[in-house]
Amino acid sequence: MSDEIHAGLVLDTAAKHIPIASINADISQRTVALMSLNKTLNFPGMGLAWAVAENPEIRKSMQADLHATISEPSLLRYICTREAIQHVEPWRLASLDHLRENLKLINAFVQKNALIRQSNIQATYLSWLDFSQLQSDQLDGLLLKNGLALSPGSQFGSSEFMRLNFATSAKNISQALDLLQHALI
Repeated sequence: MSDEIHAGLVLDTAAKHIPIASINADISQRTVALMSLNKTLNFPGMGLAWAVAENPEIRKSMQADLHATISEPSLLRYICTREAIQHVEPWRLASLDHLRENLKLINAFVQKNALIRQSNIQATYLSWLDFSQLQSDQLDGLLLKNGLALSPGSQFGSSEFMRLNFATSAKNISQALDLLQHALI
């Protein structure tokens, strides 16, 4: 199972999304790729997702009792997704530029703060900030006390990390980074 729902959010202009099923025929025969415009266009309430499987046996097994667990998508969802595919590219490209600018703000902040690390982000709008240098088991509480609510890494398996969603205005990112700086003092 390959979650490729962020495929339309490649920020690194030297990189491109490579579907896992395209690596080789053996992998393609064993892969189900999950796709959607929900993350790229931020319309999860309206969005439509789909699964791609080259192997006919996998496709057949996926269809067994499919609608017992997943409701039938409405016509409106199909129309919105089709229209987005056909007409949203200029907006998507502008959104990528906006995300790149926000990521620059975060990168500059991290470079000035020895207590925080961040891996190179090539895609998506989620920054994983590494606070392991702080050696604090109360990181979430510290940030909340200073007015900043990030997604705690404990939700994802590591309490030393925090997730910062930077799909917002530059003003909000700057304010969040100011609050984070204040919390670290």
